[in-house]
Amino acid sequence: MAGVSIQSLREALGVPKVVRAMPNLPSQIGMGMTVFSCTTDLDRKELFIIQNLLNTTGKAMYVEDEKLIDSATAISGSGPAYVY
Repeated sequence: MAGVSIQSLREALGVPKVVRAMPNLPSQIGMGMTVFSCTTDLDRKELFIIQNLLNTTGKAMYVEDEKLIDSATAISGSGPAYVY
């Protein structure tokens, strides 16, 4: 669901709390990088829990600006393929 905004997910699901995460392929073996963002309805404790959960697949990084997820996806997902 790359490119689907948090607001679109929120409206489609009818829930106030949404987390959008874009893991890359190495996440399958615990060596991935996941960039995530969320609605403002989540508190710091929930963000901490989510980050710990995502860290089980490698490293997770929270970004406040959801648009940065698309940039990170281009670099960590598509970028290595172009270099190869």
